[in-house]
Amino acid sequence: SDAVSAGVLEAGIVFHSLLIGLTCVVADDSFFRTLFAVIAFHQMFEGVALGTVFSGIPNTKLSFMKKLILAGIFAVITPIGMGIGIGVLSLFNGNDKSAVIAIGTLDVLSAGILAWVAFVEMWARGWIHGGRLERAGLPTTLAALLALVFGMGIMSLLGKWA
Repeated sequence: SDAVSAGVLEAGIVFHSLLIGLTCVVADDSFFRTLFAVIAFHQMFEGVALGTVFSGIPNTKLSFMKKLILAGIFAVITPIGMGIGIGVLSLFNGNDKSAVIAIGTLDVLSAGILAWVAFVEMWARGWIHGGRLERAGLPTTLAALLALVFGMGIMSLLGKWA
């Protein structure tokens, strides 16, 4: 259902945003400004995507109050991650093998959740399984595909800087 898809998207984004907040705090000072700008841009588009998904779900399937709570969780989760980062900053050694493995594992889990949401929940539903783009004409389908690829490229470019 749409509410389940929104929940999976919310879970992926929340987990990802928690890691982003943590990363922002433990990053080296020389990278902070670039990382902060990239994160602000990145979070803005995640918020737009999440809001778009929530707005497309009728209130009979997911109440306005639940949508508001989910949006609120998204709004506060990155600062919570930053708080966790501040808490562990004195214990954190970015060069430690265990820390690198732990952060890499968490990043991979987060990326996997978001890739699942992007390809299975959004792409497959939109283009294949009864979505709005299944019966769309060629120009609309190409525009949607171009927007998807462009968005992926921009996020990859942002990831390079981060």
